[in-house]
Formats: sequence, structure tokens, C-alpha cells
Amino acid sequence: CALPISVLRGAFVRCDDVEVPLRFWKIVAWVGATGPKVAGFLVSQEKLLGEARVGIKPATAGTPIQVDHWRATIAAIAKQTGLDFGELGRYDTFKDPGPVGEGMLEITSLDQLVFT
Repeated sequence: CALPISVLRGAFVRCDDVEVPLRFWKIVAWVGATGPKVAGFLVSQEKLLGEARVGIKPATAGTPIQVDHWRATIAAIAKQTGLDFGELGRYDTFKDPGPVGEGMLEITSLDQLVFT
């Protein structure tokens, strides 16, 4: 049976973003075995700005795109977006805010994404 989820998502839009936002957020909510669960994520494409662009080339199989992925607390996403996510933070599954306590931890392996 498929696990029903709800997804909230959006872009960080700044005045200096020309046409396409560079950073995005996503919040995934579901009901787990012990009750409601919520997971927050951030994605940044800012590294792509440093790449030389000559026309549009098709993607090459097996070549990873250099995009940063982060696990983030709901509180960190709320702070960065200025949005109020109500009670969702109570069900946040991300308890390790990372080495600098900013509520974010870079995702470097799919093993970091285990949810129950």
C-alpha cells in the first residue's frame, strides 16, 4: 500500500534573482506508525552559476548535477522564508541540527534519508 503524503514547496525569491530562483524548500508530511511526521529539505543551485554555459546541451547519463541538498528543521525553513508553518514543527523528524546549530545538515548520502 502506498504511503499517502502531503508536500509543501516553494522558492526563495530575492530581488536579485533575474529569472529563476536559485534556492528551493520542501516540507513533506505523513502519518507514520507513531503519529504525524514532517521532514524539511532545502536545495541550492547556486554552484551552477560558476559553470560555463555554451548553448543547451543534453544531460549525459551518469553525470551528477552539482546541486546542494540539505535536511533542514521546519523552524529553519520558517526563519528563512518568513512563513508560519503552524504546528508542523512539533512533528519534525530532523533532530540533529548539524555542526553549527543552524538547523541544517548537508545530504551527502541516500543513507541519511531513512524515515519511519
